[in-house]
Amino acid sequence: MSLYIKTLYIISVTIVCVIFCVFIASKYIILNSFSILEEQDIQQNVQRGLGALSSEISFLQAKLSDYATWDDTYAYILEKNDSYIQTNFVESTFNTLGLNIVAIVDVSGTVVYAKGYNMQTKTITPVPTSFIEYLKNHRFLTNFQQTTDSAKGLIMLPEGPLLFASCPILTSNVDGPIRGAFIFARYLDEPLIKVLSDNILLPLQISSLNETEVKEDQFNSDPQSIIKYTPIVVLPLDQNNISGSTILADILGRPALRLHINLPRHVYNQGRSSVISFLLVLSIIGIVCIALIFSILKRTAQSEEQFRQLFAQIGEGFIICEIRSREKGNSENKLFIREVNTTFEQMIDRKRNEMIGYSLLDACPSFDSGFIEICESVARTQIPARFETYFTLVDRFFEVIAFSPKRNQVVTILTDISVRKKAETNVQYLTNHDSLTGLYNRHFFEKKLQQFDDEKLYPLSLIVGDLNGLKLINDSFGHYEGDRVLCKTAEVLRQSCRKDDIIARWGGDEFVILFPCVEEKTVRIICDRIRHSLKDKMDYTVPVSIALGTATKEIDGQDIDELFKLAEDRMYKNKNL
Repeated sequence: MSLYIKTLYIISVTIVCVIFCVFIASKYIILNSFSILEEQDIQQNVQRGLGALSSEISFLQAKLSDYATWDDTYAYILEKNDSYIQTNFVESTFNTLGLNIVAIVDVSGTVVYAKGYNMQTKTITPVPTSFIEYLKNHRFLTNFQQTTDSAKGLIMLPEGPLLFASCPILTSNVDGPIRGAFIFARYLDEPLIKVLSDNILLPLQISSLNETEVKEDQFNSDPQSIIKYTPIVVLPLDQNNISGSTILADILGRPALRLHINLPRHVYNQGRSSVISFLLVLSIIGIVCIALIFSILKRTAQSEEQFRQLFAQIGEGFIICEIRSREKGNSENKLFIREVNTTFEQMIDRKRNEMIGYSLLDACPSFDSGFIEICESVARTQIPARFETYFTLVDRFFEVIAFSPKRNQVVTILTDISVRKKAETNVQYLTNHDSLTGLYNRHFFEKKLQQFDDEKLYPLSLIVGDLNGLKLINDSFGHYEGDRVLCKTAEVLRQSCRKDDIIARWGGDEFVILFPCVEEKTVRIICDRIRHSLKDKMDYTVPVSIALGTATKEIDGQDIDELFKLAEDRMYKNKNL
């Protein structure tokens, strides 16, 4: 079996395994994400159903408040005037308001008026006795103490669940005293459920409870919710349908009804389709990759002679070495050169026959011991290495990649990076220095200021300087002369300070100097030296001087920025003298 067939077989098996692992992982990750989205979606839909039911109760109460806070109603409860009933509560009133029960209760709890209505047959019906008994047994629904009190929610009767709203009877000005309670109620029946479903465009279902294990403390305590309900439960019914449900509490806080919505599993099925599509695409990509790899391997299978030609002509220098003893019986093992290419010969200006069979140290004396030690370590441990080195004999920098194809052998690739290293050195210099004066720039100084803020370097002193007369020089003699003044000032500062002091051009005509381990007394002496040297250096008719300000940090705890500001303030004070 040829090498490229073996390679193709290994790569093909690897790609198939990777595709299989990616598919399994994506199946769980993607489908799990879609399941979470599906659950969130069904929970939101159940919340919409709850919202529709709460809105219906709120609307019922809103309609009720128009009648409860009305002078006519207030007069009726006092006078029992039948004309009020005959005028306001005819059949059309029930039908228009969508009511099944209207009741009026006085302050003693006596029902002074109650009438029922069947919206299917459009006829007046008696009020169920169970409703009257419910009101008597639960006086808080009609016995209001404050004009702002009210009651609304679900009540459960043998005839069916009712949407219930009750408000105190007040004058049109919403004044008391309270004369009783006005009640509107509507059965939560199939026609109403259909209306709610149409409003929210969802198949809303409400059914009675068979289980009694729901406890009152399981219901939510959201003050914004009219109806209390248990946490929403999402349950997949089958592969294509899912259900979300919750249990509603009645006005007494007891389990009453189950609200649930059954929907197609569009989100989950979309996720499943996405996973299948992803597998198909992944399989096609895998097949295409295998075909491409087969083609590439077949085309790149070349003879050893072709490899040698490529090896000889490649742009990087190549050395193939192995560890062996110099002579039989000699226990000292060295790195011997087996092969080099033409580029490497040109790099170190030596012929191939002068290196093959010789130790690396003897054939290439310009190689330092560190280079040879790394190559020997790679050959023994087979751990690849990448590093940079400098060959003094040819005055060049090289980037070296060393790897071991088998134990005690090392292949070394050398790339000449001399041009890049010189460019990096220039860029580094320009990054940290002012291009005009050659001093450090502001960026470098700020970095060093923070680094030198160390108690080992205390006392740490600063000089902030500002040239006087530079603008006049520029205006009188031109900016060329102004630049000469800046360069002369930089030269004075260098001559007046130590080699290790940090001297920088802060900007424009401002300079700063940082002195580690220098006392304030010494800094003042340096300031005098700078002033006198600058005075001797300048030969202009326009007077040129420098205003200097100093500050010294002697103990830890002083803010370095405040120290700089202090030196700057002293400089400006001296400038104004």
